[in-house]
Amino acid sequence: MKKKILAIFRKFNYFGSVNNSLDFVLNLEKSSYDVTVIFLKRKASEKNAKYIKILNQRNIKYYFLDEFFGLTYKIIQRIPNFLKIKIIKKNLEKIKKKINDFDSYYLNDNLADHKFIINQLKLSKTIYHLHYSRNLFKFENKILNIYKNSKLNIVNNNFTLKQLVELGVDQKKILNLNIAIDCRNWIYDEKKSEVLRKDFGFKSDQLVVAGSGPISSRKGT
Repeated sequence: MKKKILAIFRKFNYFGSVNNSLDFVLNLEKSSYDVTVIFLKRKASEKNAKYIKILNQRNIKYYFLDEFFGLTYKIIQRIPNFLKIKIIKKNLEKIKKKINDFDSYYLNDNLADHKFIINQLKLSKTIYHLHYSRNLFKFENKILNIYKNSKLNIVNNNFTLKQLVELGVDQKKILNLNIAIDCRNWIYDEKKSEVLRKDFGFKSDQLVVAGSGPISSRKGT
């Protein structure tokens, strides 16, 4: 029997954290998992969006809880936030009974400011995907308590591990899975190197250091 997963996103947009989490959800084995996705708010139009097309192609159910009488994203964006929350709560009521039917919940954010959602989920069945660019020491206690009360915290570098320990998280509840790459995609190619040096104006004996992503201590780079 398939396990039922409810993935809850604070927002829908085209940026890293949302895309990464959608990649994770979409790569779950279809024969083992039945996934439903909820987006609380739209921060970008869903029309012609790559991931929405994929969700449709794979027949994955998804909901935008800020939908209101078929209004477009541009109009929804003009609605004051307190009214958006009312709309979200009203739409949540429509699927409230279904929420308890899931085996696990995957949250793209802590949602500590959305207690009306958190209170309906069982913590023992919830996976928080907490990914931030800010320093952990600037977080509020309500967010830090998520780390402290979790059964397991998975991080991808020693920097974040050390920060969590300094903040009072039990090191036994932290697993460090260092970022890995496929070495086959990083084999030196002399011909390509010559082309790139020519394109960017580098001399043949000039040292060039390249990277595939941002430099950040919290990401282990």
